[in-house]
Amino acid sequence: MMPVMNEDSPRTIKDYYALVTLQRHHIGNPPESDERIEVVVRIPEEVAKTLAGGRKPSVVIFEVGSRVRNVATETAGVPNDSSLVIAVVSTVDAVMPPSLPTESNFKDQNGAEGWILPKLD
Repeated sequence: MMPVMNEDSPRTIKDYYALVTLQRHHIGNPPESDERIEVVVRIPEEVAKTLAGGRKPSVVIFEVGSRVRNVATETAGVPNDSSLVIAVVSTVDAVMPPSLPTESNFKDQNGAEGWILPKLD
């Protein structure tokens, strides 16, 4: 079991969170048949406010949505196989999940992070 965040973590519920659904598929194949990846993205509160121009951050604000999609794609990993494509299927505003692991799958230089959620079968 992965350790979850605790009171010593720099992450807070005031940070901006989004849930992104990605789809990885081969070029030329129908995308419906391929892998879906769910990613939780966290952008630190101050960075999110700056991206939103002082407004409440939301994926409908271009700068916020773009950053969220980029972090999610980096979290899933850029395919080594040039015949694979990662496409964003959906992006929605979210809240901090209560059981978010301490270690993220990706972290950028500005503190944005991404976690790949386990697949539910």
